[in-house]
Amino acid sequence: MPLLRACLPLALLLLLAGCCGAPSLDFVLEPREVTIRTRPTGAKVVQLQPLEQDAIVLGTSPLVAITVTVMNKVSFDNLVSPSIRELTRHAGTVVVRITKPGHETFEGALRTDPTRLVEHRIVLKRAP
Repeated sequence: MPLLRACLPLALLLLLAGCCGAPSLDFVLEPREVTIRTRPTGAKVVQLQPLEQDAIVLGTSPLVAITVTVMNKVSFDNLVSPSIRELTRHAGTVVVRITKPGHETFEGALRTDPTRLVEHRIVLKRAP
């Protein structure tokens, strides 16, 4: 009986592992066009990447009809990481950081559309 009691937790873990399957993450990368205008102009725009990959410098505003790559159709099984939840929250958007000396940094997710150009106007606040 003590052996059975000692093996029970291991048996339950093996049973759970067998029924849950391996973790998986699927998504599609899609090109989208966006225009990003800032006031004042001349701000540096960087696309932030998921899962702590290197950021991509998009250029200096205004950026007219630039192509960005967004994740779409994100699905996952048996993954509960906060990073994975962040992926699904930002699916179909471009996450940017916009900086200009003397102004507060803007960081956010800008929507995109697969069928048309989307324009964003960002007003940067003066730094205190």
